[in-house]
Amino acid sequence: MGTRYGATFLGSQMSQDWNDFHIWEAFFAHEKVMTFIELGTGNGGMSIYFALQCSRLGIDFHTYDHQQWHKFDDPISSYLGMQSRFHRMDLFSEAGKSEIARVITTSPKPIAVFFDDGNKPREWDLFAPLTVPGDYCIVHDWETEFFEKDIKEVKVVRIMAELCDSRPAGWKSMWFRRS
Repeated sequence: MGTRYGATFLGSQMSQDWNDFHIWEAFFAHEKVMTFIELGTGNGGMSIYFALQCSRLGIDFHTYDHQQWHKFDDPISSYLGMQSRFHRMDLFSEAGKSEIARVITTSPKPIAVFFDDGNKPREWDLFAPLTVPGDYCIVHDWETEFFEKDIKEVKVVRIMAELCDSRPAGWKSMWFRRS
């Protein structure tokens, strides 16, 4: 087990903290999701975790980033088909906005979008309004890079609040269901 800054999952670096896994486990165990979209692949460790969960549960999985820090050529990534699940594109380019909007609006519902790229308020502004009631919006870096005021007019309710609030400030995620 690594520290916050050196945590890995199956040998791939991840930006999330190991303490988040129990919350993700609860989410995948108790909330029905048909499509999972990760905005911000980063070093790929968390993406591999998501891909494994999605594969196990029959959930369609997509991850997006403008850089490719991880080659996804290791045996586990190859087994999971990570080369085809990883989409290298700028989320804020016209092509990126169009592709992500297409996936959000046409994929089997409910969907979950994990906002974890470089500008979470901008990602939220662009993509959270495309989700519909019953979908999930999960944001990383709650109260450090993304705040309650950033939710704006998107109607959501917090889920798993007790688990989320048990985490210390900084780098924690917050889970919402569209209402």
